[in-house]
Amino acid sequence: MPYHLVEKYNGWASRELIGFFEKYCQTVFDRYQDKVEFWLTFNEINCGTMDMGAMMETGLIQGFEGPASDIKITAQQRYQALHHQFVASGRVVRYAHEHYPQFKMGNMDCFIHVDKYDDGTGTYERRRKDSFVAYQKIIESNGAEGL
Repeated sequence: MPYHLVEKYNGWASRELIGFFEKYCQTVFDRYQDKVEFWLTFNEINCGTMDMGAMMETGLIQGFEGPASDIKITAQQRYQALHHQFVASGRVVRYAHEHYPQFKMGNMDCFIHVDKYDDGTGTYERRRKDSFVAYQKIIESNGAEGL
């Protein structure tokens, strides 16, 4: 993301980036429509679920000069930024399907990070299994083409 957008809008914390991203993608699609068949809107969007993703994925960090491990962002900030990215991605995919039906639109899997802890109830293990079951259902409903 251009650093200007980080400084002026606080990255994906701002809903305004949705429209900017749409315009950017429309421009790129128009320019490369005859040269590119396979498209991804975001790569490894799951990085935004972690604190370090605030710098590398969502643009929530300005002027930071330390190791990524020192970044601390609230879950509300992370997930609001990711929400804006998902909305932007959905709008861009819809635009591509409507204007360029020959495009093959895809995505990188998003596994939401769950901190491992043992509270004696097996909560972590249940969440881990639930995420794999949900992923399997997505694969089954989309078939191999969905991958």
